[in-house]
Amino acid sequence: MLQGAEQIKVEVSLPALSFDYDQLRAWAEGLTSQYAGLVVTDDAIADVKRDMAEINKNKTRLEEARKETVRRVSEPIRAFEAQIKEVCGIFDTAYAKLGSQVKSFEDAQREEKRKVV
Repeated sequence: MLQGAEQIKVEVSLPALSFDYDQLRAWAEGLTSQYAGLVVTDDAIADVKRDMAEINKNKTRLEEARKETVRRVSEPIRAFEAQIKEVCGIFDTAYAKLGSQVKSFEDAQREEKRKVV
């Protein structure tokens, strides 16, 4: 009865992401290496707080770039999922309608048998 399922083809081409990891890591380590052995003192608090704000600002910029990249790369996946779910919904609707009719038919048969007994 159902045909065509063997004809469903999904072509996958994985996204290519490239960036210079080593350069990015070196940049982050270069900005933070001066704090490795730092002991915070009372007279350095203001400078340390300023440096902490700068570290946090750089981390936030990097995180925002990561999230935006993931969002852009994931868009075709979300669209694919939505389309497949929509088609699966067609099957769910047909299944539910058939199931309802089968249940009604079986209930009617049981009722008929009860009348006979």
